[in-house]
Amino acid sequence: LDKGSFERIVTFDASEEAGSAPNCASNIRRTWPAMKKLGETEKGRKQLKKALSLCDSVKVESQKDVDKVMDWAKSAFDYMAMGNYPYPSSYIMNGVSVLPAYPVRVACSFIADDFALDDEVGLLSAFAKSLGVYYNSTKDQECYELSASSNESALDSDFWDYIFCSEIYQPQNVDGVNDMFWPVPWNFTADNENCKSEWGIDIRPLWATTQYGGRKALKAASNIVFSNGNYDPWSGTGVLQNYSDSVVALSVEGGAHHLDLMFSNKLDTPSVLAVREAEKQHMHKWAREFYDRKAAIARE
Repeated sequence: LDKGSFERIVTFDASEEAGSAPNCASNIRRTWPAMKKLGETEKGRKQLKKALSLCDSVKVESQKDVDKVMDWAKSAFDYMAMGNYPYPSSYIMNGVSVLPAYPVRVACSFIADDFALDDEVGLLSAFAKSLGVYYNSTKDQECYELSASSNESALDSDFWDYIFCSEIYQPQNVDGVNDMFWPVPWNFTADNENCKSEWGIDIRPLWATTQYGGRKALKAASNIVFSNGNYDPWSGTGVLQNYSDSVVALSVEGGAHHLDLMFSNKLDTPSVLAVREAEKQHMHKWAREFYDRKAAIARE
């Protein structure tokens, strides 16, 4: 399991190769030590709050509080990468508001400039505008609380958090080298403590493998198409290889989270159109084979 793939792909979305501003990932990588540095003094913490447009009610009185701000900021890019679609969409926002087309590119446009090494405030002020693509998608926020983008998104996050603990444990590792964040080594003990604290349950890391058979079961399966887009942070732990003629993997170049399953749109890319056509052809083939076998049995 490639535990570092999620944030590595988020970083790829913020790269020039994926259409974002050339300086974006490197500038974002600089924001975390800038926050840490400002968090060392009372004056710096006040500058940090102002630069990031945090509301007066947000407590930034210690390095632990700064860590919470960093987690909140990082989440914006995680979600924008998942929703990095070629057209405006409300999917990632749970229908409450709309992200622009290629939101990561839009967010990166605000932090595309060169910033002096000692200009932490200027860097973070620009970063706040990047975060606003996600946290102010409604265009009505005067300041930011350290909360989800909406109540609907908060509920959605809670549901997935429970499933993470109970059924689909997805360990992640952030190294700060191959991604644009800061090192967060995978820690099963800490993950399990969080699950017990939040939900009163222990993680079941092998539940999905036991229930569904894992990758080994795919060798005995049939009639499955796994499609993954290279803009989707989850694709790194997806099924990316064929297991047989009827268990196949398709790649959506420039595709974010299950773009192939979204309604058709005039801005759909050639890649997703080709993948959808391939998916239909596979399903037609399965149906033909089923009815051919049924007819053959009837003739016996």
